[in-house]
Amino acid sequence: MGQGFGVSGGSIFYNMSGIVTTTEIKQVRFEARCLQVEGSGGGAQGQQGFAAGFTTGSVQYDLSVTPTKVYTLGPAGTVAVAGTYDNSTAFHEFLFDFTPPTTFRIYRDGTLIHTGTSGFSVAANRIFFGDGTGGANAHIEIRALRFTQGVVTATEPATWGRVKSLPLSTE
Repeated sequence: MGQGFGVSGGSIFYNMSGIVTTTEIKQVRFEARCLQVEGSGGGAQGQQGFAAGFTTGSVQYDLSVTPTKVYTLGPAGTVAVAGTYDNSTAFHEFLFDFTPPTTFRIYRDGTLIHTGTSGFSVAANRIFFGDGTGGANAHIEIRALRFTQGVVTATEPATWGRVKSLPLSTE
């Protein structure tokens, strides 16, 4: 694992531009394990060496994983999620669940580990994954990576007023 070709803050990642809306629910979900990180500059602990997320036109949101920590973005940069995790010996499912205009939740293996309401100011419209710093590196194995937009949220009806019965068949 060597240093990337970018500079700290340069972000070297795969991205797809022009498809992110500001009004729909979004999810970034991946199953991975992070074996090793190498820090640099603003990612001295390896944070953002691997990140997956999206930018809504003016705000970037993401989820970053190292062998022992989980990170996200805040207005001033990377924010550590409370706790220490073993993200290296087994694969784990990570979910970044976003509800407009700014609320997000981070889950690890189905357990809520963080809730936030702000991201980092970036003028772009994209989904991305890879090195979020341009300097830090991560050796990560990914089994699945999905971005979903317009996710349906299950709700319970408040009343039975609109429920209709179907005629019973006598056959």
